Amino acid sequence: MSILMLAGVAAAWLGPWVAERLHNWSEWGEFSGSFMGMSLLMSISVLVLAFYENVPLEIKAIDAPQRPLPRIMAQPAFLLAASAGAVAYAMMSLIMTATPVSMHQIDHFNLSDTTWVIQSHVMAMFLPSLFSGLLIDRVGPTRVILLGLLLMVACLCVAYVDRHLLHYWISLVLLGIGWNFLFLGGTTLLTSTYQPAERFKVQALNDFLIFSLQAMAALGSGYILLSYGWHALLYVCVPLLLAMVVILWHTRGQSTVGTPTVV
Repeated sequence: MSILMLAGVAAAWLGPWVAERLHNWSEWGEFSGSFMGMSLLMSISVLVLAFYENVPLEIKAIDAPQRPLPRIMAQPAFLLAASAGAVAYAMMSLIMTATPVSMHQIDHFNLSDTTWVIQSHVMAMFLPSLFSGLLIDRVGPTRVILLGLLLMVACLCVAYVDRHLLHYWISLVLLGIGWNFLFLGGTTLLTSTYQPAERFKVQALNDFLIFSLQAMAALGSGYILLSYGWHALLYVCVPLLLAMVVILWHTRGQSTVGTPTVV
């Protein structure tokens, strides 16, 4: 998982670079060229995926007995794993989506400064994958999740102090690293909550929870920023972090990695 996440390092540079270079390329409006460039990149991804060959499934594993989803969800490890991924994506979407608007449209930073902050943020999301997998092996996913949570708290504190360029940069870098630790820690922990025969429905449920919360955060981010301001956006993140603290406390000592028990 950590190795695969490193692919995002290239995206950290390429995506913002294309957006900046092409933002005035078309006469249809500002950033229309950026969307055209992104569409081209996504078309290339579609071509690559078209040649993907799936790994043959093990029939014995798929036909094995499966527990109902409510029983799987009742495991403390599942609760912590799913919450870590959901909070990571929700906070990342809330703050990252609003940052370019806040910097470029509200605080009037130039596009180069805004691009640099977003590039640094995306780099911070994926570069820690060089060592986060080893860190999980050494201290366990629960402690890595805790570390990610602390980084998210630090992100909010720095972002709250002021809206200078350095504050934006530091807070977005902390946000990226915190996202990496929360997401990878949660994903690793999730694999301990299901048997091979259950993996598809558990992964599907986990993805549904994560990306539903992310979608709501992304949709609400701009509205909150423009209607109530930057600080209000940060306040929305506080209940998410408090919920994670409660879940970590509730699952302490019960969310270790191991083979799930079929009951």
